[in-house]
Amino acid sequence: MTELTELVGTWMQRQRWYSTKNVQPRLRLLASFDAEPAGDARIVTHFFADDAPRTPRVYQVPVVARVSRDGDETAFIGEAGGRYLYDGPTEEVYVAALVDLMTGAERSEGRDAHAHGHTLGERLAVRSSRRLTGSSPTPPSSANWTTAARR
Repeated sequence: MTELTELVGTWMQRQRWYSTKNVQPRLRLLASFDAEPAGDARIVTHFFADDAPRTPRVYQVPVVARVSRDGDETAFIGEAGGRYLYDGPTEEVYVAALVDLMTGAERSEGRDAHAHGHTLGERLAVRSSRRLTGSSPTPPSSANWTTAARR
């Protein structure tokens, strides 16, 4: 295991969407891709295989890596490689980069993965984003964050 897989494994075990609560994750990085950086923030989407359960599972884990610890403390994953890691969907820079990628015919390359968006009309500008908390009848597979965008 690497520093990143150990850190993300410890963090993901505490997340409500982690499917195997009673098993310590055994993560293996499959691939990742970077979005356009936003200032000093690096935006990376990782794909991890969790080999701990009987049937391995794959998790997509978007991360914002900052040089300073100035993100939302409730979204803090930990420190690795001299950067402070935060849960991507809680960070406006991640949400804005994702919207740009998805709607602007952008392309992101990475380690064994890439993403390609398609132009769907006018580009959207993210005005704000927030993580939804608490229990709700919404299944965990749906978005755990909401975005206010304007055309």
